[in-house]
Amino acid sequence: MSNVYNRIAMSAKKHLLFILFVFFGLGSISSFSQNCNSELSVYRDRVKRSVTVDDSTNYRLELTNNSGTSENYLLNFNSKEVNCESNVNGASTTSQDLGFNIQFLQNNNRVNGITVPAYGTVTVYATVSASAVFRVNTWTCIELTAKAERCNSGPVVTVIEVFASNSIEN
Repeated sequence: MSNVYNRIAMSAKKHLLFILFVFFGLGSISSFSQNCNSELSVYRDRVKRSVTVDDSTNYRLELTNNSGTSENYLLNFNSKEVNCESNVNGASTTSQDLGFNIQFLQNNNRVNGITVPAYGTVTVYATVSASAVFRVNTWTCIELTAKAERCNSGPVVTVIEVFASNSIEN
């Protein structure tokens, strides 16, 4: 009888250890994986702007952190391989690198990343200016991204559209 009792007790211990492992193991995993529900948007959806050789333009971006912890974000951009659908006043559309300089500014300081508090929104500006290979009368789309440091999923993305205009025609 004690042999049967020992087997039942041993089986119960194994099940209890398994349940504890699953409970604490999943709890640990969930604490490492961040709720990556972030948003990156252009203020008032003003995604279309023009740039001349002489004048840059600023896009006001809002980055929202919908998680319960403060998060650091790395800011980046891509002007290649982004589909651009605008065709205004006969402008050609392309996804090639058209020679724009892009920098992110917060409080008039250049930044590569920003910290957003839990359930908060932070404003950052993307300044777009012309470079030496600037091509007039073309649209390009620039993909702006914000990647959370503690998030395994991809970055949040917004796309801005820039028209390279001739300053003489304006």
